[in-house]
Amino acid sequence: MQERQKFGIKVLLVLVSLVIGIAARALFWSKASGHNQQEILATPPHPAVEFTSLQALPNPSPAPVRQISQEQILNLPRIGRVRIRAFEPLDDSPDFEFTNLLTGKKQLEEYVSPSYCGGVHENQSRFIIIRNRCLLSPLVISIVMSPGRSDSGWEATAAGVINGELQELTYEHLRTSDEGGFFFGDLGHSIGYGAVQWDFVWGEDEAHVSPHRYEITLYKWNGWRFEWYRVFRTRSKYFSGRAALRANGLHYVDIRKSFPGWSNIDTW
Repeated sequence: MQERQKFGIKVLLVLVSLVIGIAARALFWSKASGHNQQEILATPPHPAVEFTSLQALPNPSPAPVRQISQEQILNLPRIGRVRIRAFEPLDDSPDFEFTNLLTGKKQLEEYVSPSYCGGVHENQSRFIIIRNRCLLSPLVISIVMSPGRSDSGWEATAAGVINGELQELTYEHLRTSDEGGFFFGDLGHSIGYGAVQWDFVWGEDEAHVSPHRYEITLYKWNGWRFEWYRVFRTRSKYFSGRAALRANGLHYVDIRKSFPGWSNIDTW
């Protein structure tokens, strides 16, 4: 009987110690959880970020306003009176417009490609009208000059009336630099009427002011377009396009010299 009582007491003591251990662990985890929660709650919230609309800053160099650089009225066969306008600087709009004054319809719009020499906002757009007995219509030569740092890019095209319609008469625009040139007229050497472009060709170890070989391209008038006829490069080097032409028996005068402001192109 006494042994049973002793055994019961031991069991009771074991149960009491287990209960006390469980209670102690519960209290420990409760305090730990509360401590972590306090740390989380004590963390200050991130400051609120306010987004405000950005005000556009003024452009220090705004693009120039597009304007009419030249205007003239021309009477064309089977079309009538047409107003020709040149615009500058270059943008996505037509650079040359031909408007029928009777109907108000645009007979032709010419676009010049973006400058390959720079100076898009400083370009100059001009045109000149030439007449020749070989042509049934006056010829309108449109030229754009885009200045660069050490040179300028030039682009030219021609327009006239073919079968009662005003059309561009070059398959592609003619291009050159300050040292080159354009010509429209009798090509000589029994070729007939046509157009010419010439320009220098960079050679190895050549500076800008060095003598260069020149590439000369001839276009022959076939009755409705200036068609490619011949291209060649000079064997020798020259300090100017004029010297290159004369040395090869060609006496073309650069049409750019006919424009006020460009007449001294040889000295550029």
